Amino acid sequence: MTSSAEKDERFRYLYEKYYRSVVGFLVRFGFMRDEARDLAQDVFVRLYEHMKNYRGEAEWRFLEVTARNLALNRVRERGALKRRGTTVPLEAVAETAGPAPAPDVELAARQEAERLHDKLRKAIAQLPDGTRSCLLLWLRECSYTEIQGILGITMDAVKSRLHDARLRLKALLAEEPSGIAWPNDDDS
Repeated sequence: MTSSAEKDERFRYLYEKYYRSVVGFLVRFGFMRDEARDLAQDVFVRLYEHMKNYRGEAEWRFLEVTARNLALNRVRERGALKRRGTTVPLEAVAETAGPAPAPDVELAARQEAERLHDKLRKAIAQLPDGTRSCLLLWLRECSYTEIQGILGITMDAVKSRLHDARLRLKALLAEEPSGIAWPNDDDS
């Protein structure tokens, strides 16, 4: 078993060697540099906490997978935050001319929208990891090229995974998922 000093020295070596690479990876993932630095710190905290399980093989791969997982978690968190509120431009409020819908009609519509959203969220969670990651990035408005770079896959794989996501969601929901403007095959 390695001593605490050896563990700290090994960690220091990995941090100095890979910190900038992890930050660059996260910037390519679509994060601003400051947020990428914060996430990189989380990656190395995770590495330090799990040093006893780390065998020392495939150093970059271990850090890359950890960084990708933390980045995807952050993307999901942002999506969850966006769902909690709706931003309405001031012009839209000023142009409202018609009478407001009855409270019971408005409540029913909101409950139906929440039910459909929850159903879609659960269906997305059932997708295979690669397909789900690709779809979440696309829903975050990443271009095909950005998704390709972030996930390290080919353009054909991006298109295939998005197509697969659409088919699987359609099967899981027993209908075409509403609220998603699916790309054409030639979009990129």
